[in-house]
Amino acid sequence: MKRLALALLSWLWLWLPALAHAAPTSYGDWIVGQADDASYAYAATSSASGDVLGKFCYPRENVCRWILAMNVRCRTGSTEVALFNSRQGAVSHELSCGGAYRDGKQVLYRYLIHDPRDIDSIVSANRGKLGIAYPLRDGMFQADHFSMRGALPAVSAALNDALRARHAESPPPQPAGGAANTF
Repeated sequence: MKRLALALLSWLWLWLPALAHAAPTSYGDWIVGQADDASYAYAATSSASGDVLGKFCYPRENVCRWILAMNVRCRTGSTEVALFNSRQGAVSHELSCGGAYRDGKQVLYRYLIHDPRDIDSIVSANRGKLGIAYPLRDGMFQADHFSMRGALPAVSAALNDALRARHAESPPPQPAGGAANTF
């Protein structure tokens, strides 16, 4: 668990500039934290390969976004497709590439997952693993498996942190468009 926490903190520190310095809270295999300036709250987990899946809530924008960071290359702004598989069945999802960043020695690519309410549903009903398969250019697939142990309380805690931050500001912001859901 300590290795997971360190990997997630490293990833978040490099990708998100205002990462909280306070120790994040663990919920099973998930980590919850928020930025020093309360600009976002997150719940995230990592796969055995070091890829990261997380929900990031932005109180000022009044939105939450599911983000995936992995070593599968993409062109910033491009749309990709991935197959999500859980106990509820398999479904394809569109992902938008948010560009590359360096995580220590490896380069990871950020993907914004479209249809966040469907991902919320998968996470809330799944206590096992979430498998995600990505088609590669050479006709092969890469697959990740993310533990859902602790996901529901972690995502709820991140949402509550974002709600507290939003209520600390006034007036309430208007929701932004895109692949996000309001809270």
